[in-house]
Amino acid sequence: LARISLANPAFLQNKLSITLQAGTFGHSQLVDLFVKRFQAAGNGAHGLLFESLWGMLLLSFYPPSHTMTLTNSVLEKANEIFGAFVYLLKNVNRDGSNLLSYEVECDDDEEKIDRDTCAYDVLLQEQAACDKLHSSNFRHQLTEKLNGLGAALGNDDYGRFLSTLDSTTLQQLQEMLAN
Repeated sequence: LARISLANPAFLQNKLSITLQAGTFGHSQLVDLFVKRFQAAGNGAHGLLFESLWGMLLLSFYPPSHTMTLTNSVLEKANEIFGAFVYLLKNVNRDGSNLLSYEVECDDDEEKIDRDTCAYDVLLQEQAACDKLHSSNFRHQLTEKLNGLGAALGNDDYGRFLSTLDSTTLQQLQEMLAN
């Protein structure tokens, strides 16, 4: 869902809100879901990959974006989301080299592929190169989004927004983006 949404930002906007027996799943619930997914993703070899994916998706929801209906939800969760951004800036190498790609393998000894894997390896490399997660620079996107956020909200509202953020998180974010 996150990869589809990064490739086509209007995808989620067109699907929400969804009425369920237990209530409605809308924009606020979507943002809550991805904030929780980010917080739980850090386990295992691919934890940073998942955190980066959900971090990029949350970043894409901030204005200016194609999903303006998510603006209030991401602004309300800004402390948690910006804390996640600081975490990513601290832990993901600038070139993304520590984001482990998936390796598809057989889990049955009888089905080992031991020849002609070159074409398969090339296909995986091509797909990874097309993946926004591997082909985008999170630090650069975050800087652009923060600049665009100021323009989209206006100076007064942007100042008020920044004042709602935890001062330590904001300071760390500014320091990390300055480096």
